[in-house]
Amino acid sequence: MEESQLAAELGCTETGGKMGARATFLEGNADAVEFCTASAHHNLLVAASYTLQEGPSPIRVGGLYLFTVGEESNPELRKLQLLDTSGIFDIKWNRSSSSFAPCLGQASADGSLRLYSLQEGHTPSRSSY
Repeated sequence: MEESQLAAELGCTETGGKMGARATFLEGNADAVEFCTASAHHNLLVAASYTLQEGPSPIRVGGLYLFTVGEESNPELRKLQLLDTSGIFDIKWNRSSSSFAPCLGQASADGSLRLYSLQEGHTPSRSSY
């Protein structure tokens, strides 16, 4: 779908301002996108992918992508990190709180629940349960 068609479907008009679009491609099917809920990290976006690799023993693989999104005047996507994982069903950031650091939960095809926390420099660390 072209940008002008998308803007029309979303109700954006020329007099109301122009809607810009930025795109990037993931390895696999994009299935979830979440902006960080912490105000200090509101420009961080996580995208998740899921791919079924068919064969005699099919496996589900995925990737977790961390992006920074530029300011309103230049909303470019810049990939900061890619973590290879099993297929991802869903992701969700915890609610912003002064007593908790930003934390991202991941539900995976291998049955695991993974928690990621932001470290200095926006590099996530992982815990699996």
